[in-house]
Amino acid sequence: MAVYQLEDFQVDGNTLELRRGRDAIDIEPKSFRLLVHLIENRARVVPKEELLERIWNGAAVTDNSLTRAVAQIRKALGDDARQSRFVETVPTVGYRFIGTVEELAEAPAAGEPANPDPKINWWVPLAAVTAIAASFLMPYVKLWTSSQKPPPRAMQFTNSAGLDIHPSFSPDGSSVVYASDRTGSFEIYVKQVQPGGTEVAITSDGKNNLEPSWSPDGSRIAYYSAADRSINIVPSLGGQPRRLTDFGSRPVWSLDSKRVYFRSEGVLTASFTGLVPGTMSTIWWVSSEGGKPEPLTSPGQPEGRHTEPHSSPRSDHVAFLSLAPHTDASLWEIDPKDKQPRRIHSGSPVAYDFTYAADGLNLFLLASDNGTLGIYFLKRDAATRQAAGKPELLTPVEYVQLRNIATSGNGNRLVYSATSMTSNLWQTWADGRTEGLTQESTFRSSQPVFSPDGRKIAFFLRNRGQMGDVYVVDSDGKNPRQITRNPDGDYLASWSEDGTALYYASVRQTRAAVYRYSLQDGREQPLAALDSWKSLARISPDGSRMVFHRADGGKLGIHLREIAGGKETRISREGDDVGYAAWSRDGKSVGAERFEGDSSHLVVYPLDGGQPTQVTNRAGHAWIFSFSPDNREVAFSALWGEPWNIYRQAIAADSPPRKLTDNKLFRVFLRYPAISPDNQRVVYERNETKGNLYLAELGQ
Repeated sequence: MAVYQLEDFQVDGNTLELRRGRDAIDIEPKSFRLLVHLIENRARVVPKEELLERIWNGAAVTDNSLTRAVAQIRKALGDDARQSRFVETVPTVGYRFIGTVEELAEAPAAGEPANPDPKINWWVPLAAVTAIAASFLMPYVKLWTSSQKPPPRAMQFTNSAGLDIHPSFSPDGSSVVYASDRTGSFEIYVKQVQPGGTEVAITSDGKNNLEPSWSPDGSRIAYYSAADRSINIVPSLGGQPRRLTDFGSRPVWSLDSKRVYFRSEGVLTASFTGLVPGTMSTIWWVSSEGGKPEPLTSPGQPEGRHTEPHSSPRSDHVAFLSLAPHTDASLWEIDPKDKQPRRIHSGSPVAYDFTYAADGLNLFLLASDNGTLGIYFLKRDAATRQAAGKPELLTPVEYVQLRNIATSGNGNRLVYSATSMTSNLWQTWADGRTEGLTQESTFRSSQPVFSPDGRKIAFFLRNRGQMGDVYVVDSDGKNPRQITRNPDGDYLASWSEDGTALYYASVRQTRAAVYRYSLQDGREQPLAALDSWKSLARISPDGSRMVFHRADGGKLGIHLREIAGGKETRISREGDDVGYAAWSRDGKSVGAERFEGDSSHLVVYPLDGGQPTQVTNRAGHAWIFSFSPDNREVAFSALWGEPWNIYRQAIAADSPPRKLTDNKLFRVFLRYPAISPDNQRVVYERNETKGNLYLAELGQ
């Protein structure tokens, strides 16, 4: 392949490298291919549609994917979008390469370029971040149809700058009800499908109302109120809401509109991660006129956390997902008459969301198959209602998370939400200042931990399309360095007492274990095997023990294991549902989360055999991550009647919590607070989700 000289840059198609002198410049493969395509077609303006088709092979991606790739090219070349030297933007059309290009006869001698610096590209151009916040380009969706016509293009249906999610069609398919936080809190809206159709706000109470579901008779809409942790019903034209339950979420209607099915746990977050229940949830039902809720499924039948209920539009069947502790999600269906769950699908592709097709039998899945995320079609046998073969991939998806897929009653439309998460480390100081620490646009930047001297922070960084690795950055956010490079993921890092090594959990060829990495010589060594990466093991400060959780009989339990001898002790009491442990700084106690119904509370267990102390007791969720330097306080994130925020609280009984942040957006969650060794600040993850709804016409 050709080698191109661009001023003092070289684009080498043989080695797939972008170089400046002897230094290789880190650039993603798709961005490199995009650069080469623009260079090869420098005599013309290259339309966006051509770039999406050639570089992403027709996959369902948003305009943000292309904007992000162009921004990375400009950053690598030191280009400026406003005064372009290399890549020029032609508004509404595409891009053109305008730099001087010399095509070299041969590549440089082997071994001439130096190895790339392992540091990450940290400072993301503002244009890329703005593109995520602004809008998503209409993704191409290859929808299942019996015809051989080209797949239709999904049209952007909403355009708020925040987050639009949870769409549901009206029975006649003419309107869509959904949740949007365009006013700062989530409210319920109804919008007509026809171009230029009217839109009406159904709620306006500021209670973060989510997950609307239209009744089959068209008269009512059920939804979840995050502020009240309740399921409510409101007339489809608006009016006074009526509370239906005091717990649960994900309401869906029975075929006759007389029942509402729901999962027992409330909504943890509006982000993609909120699809997974935080506690042992089951599926319930309640009369749409009110009354006592009744369980439809039982804990452990099937094994796992039951979530995402969907009712068939042609029968009384209810389908749901079950998430077991050490296995992938499986798809089940239950007939309310006999209450016997029957498995429809398990294994790959792993479904995380789905909807019935209009026939009430076949299913559209949002799933992942060995890293290929996309929309799948599951055909089922009409007699047995079992899967008739492996789900068919309809379209792959990159850089966005498709979710909340729904089908119109006549089967001619699909609607779904295309969302994107951006995550960075933030910090709040003892004097009340709150500010960003990192400025990387990643899927997750989380789990920060300070080195013993407070000069560095180790954390977990996961880019889109990857599993994530351990990074280290200076405590001021500068000089980030990638530590691990494992395709299967490394997470939950901690420091050795002398600050010369890192411990972390890892998955290698499907086997989970704990590893030690020397920052002095770069050597990595396995320390102990784990039951599963979902054990969420953390190593004691002296490196001699690890604490982790294990599922037993549908509930979690905290266990302590000696690294050297393997001796294991259960910390939490039998019968309690306790998980997600954190070490105190002195290694003498362990904090964890104890689940009670739809709430979780912080509990600290002394390892000398003393009685545990319950630190929090509010309804909602409190998730621990670190202890103060003197071990007298814990730092945690909490969902207590308002969006997620960061708190500190003394372990001593009856001590009030101190709120450190003032997050008011439910589309934002704050997690993993780490207290600095000097006790002057707390570093945590700030994660924000944005996105819009897309509408696609199905072939007839």
